[in-house]
Amino acid sequence: MGSPHSATVKPQTITVPGNYVIRRKIDGVWKEQYVQIINKSGHLYEYDYGIVGFHEGHCKLEEIRELSPTEKQLEASGKTYLLPQQFYQSMPA
Repeated sequence: MGSPHSATVKPQTITVPGNYVIRRKIDGVWKEQYVQIINKSGHLYEYDYGIVGFHEGHCKLEEIRELSPTEKQLEASGKTYLLPQQFYQSMPA
């Protein structure tokens, strides 16, 4: 699974729960999403995401990357809405 970003996470460095970016090719286009990894089961990681609505999913280790230094600054200042938000988003019912 080639990606424009190199994998920077090793299994022993993932904190659960912890905030990361998931990168995935969707319809032929690389997309990234800021998520909270909430569980690990076997080789899959369970995550939650969403600014307004709530979504969950599963991913493999090679789809996870750590936040960049700039992204960490945005997160620390409470500006998570400026982090990657490219996966499906929906409004709550």
